[in-house]
Amino acid sequence: MSDVLINYYDENIKGEELFFGDAPKKKNEDDKSRFFRVIDDQSKLIKYSVTGLDVGKVTNMIMNFKLVNFGPVKNDLPNSLYVENDIISGTVVPFYENGTSLYKIGETHSLSSLSKFYKRDDDDIRNLFIMLEEILTKLEELVDSGIFYTDTNPGNFIVESNNVHLIDFDPKYITYDAT
Repeated sequence: MSDVLINYYDENIKGEELFFGDAPKKKNEDDKSRFFRVIDDQSKLIKYSVTGLDVGKVTNMIMNFKLVNFGPVKNDLPNSLYVENDIISGTVVPFYENGTSLYKIGETHSLSSLSKFYKRDDDDIRNLFIMLEEILTKLEELVDSGIFYTDTNPGNFIVESNNVHLIDFDPKYITYDAT
C-alpha cells in the first residue's frame, strides 16, 4: 500500500470558515473539528482537527480509501490530507453545500415532506424505503471493500440533488478487514 499516491493540500487553499449548527450531539464531545471552504473548488472543504489528529490513522484511512474502486460511495470518501505549517492537520472532504442532513430533515419535517429533498417515488412510504436501500447499499459497498464505518447516525447522511451522501469519516469509527 506504500505506493499509493496521497494528495496534500496546504493553507494556500484555505478559504472562509463554515459553521454547521444543526448537527446531532457527537458520540465523543472531545472530537472537535472546524470546517473551511477550499478556494477554487466549492465541491470540497477542509475538515480541520482542533483536538489533535492521529496522523498515522488518518493517513492509513486516506490510503485505504484511495484503493477503493467502486460506485457512488467512492465520491463520498475523503481522498486528500490537509497540511498547515508543515503538519498534517486534517482532511479534504467532499462538500454538499445545498445538502440537508437526515437529522435535520427528521427534526424539522414530516414524512410527507421528505419528497422535497428526496423523491424517487410518489408514495411516501415507498420513497422512504428507496432511500433506506440507497443508504444500505452505500454501507454495503464499503463493507464489500473491507471498510467498516461505524459512525452511522442521521447527521452523517446528507441529501442533496435527490441523492444520499455519507459524510464524517473519522478513523476512530472506521476499521478495515485484513483479508
